[in-house]
Amino acid sequence: MDTLKSKAKANYIATALKGKSAKKDEKKRILISKSDAIVEEILKKLEEEEAKIKYPSIAEHEGEINKLVYKLYGLTKKDVKVIENFLRGF
Repeated sequence: MDTLKSKAKANYIATALKGKSAKKDEKKRILISKSDAIVEEILKKLEEEEAKIKYPSIAEHEGEINKLVYKLYGLTKKDVKVIENFLRGF
């Protein structure tokens, strides 16, 4: 195993292993370019692609979630109105 001689390669390995698990004594193989420039380019492209992905927040889906909960509990329109008026106070 080569010693990591650049921060870019260390970041590359950390990114490759993020979210992965391993059993005791299990070995993982990660191919790393000898060129720091290539490693940096890969990390940059990954960052650009991740920026394109929009992760919706709960707030963005809150109305839909509320409707499902109201339906789950069999609430009437009158019940929903009371709840929503109450929640506006917060």
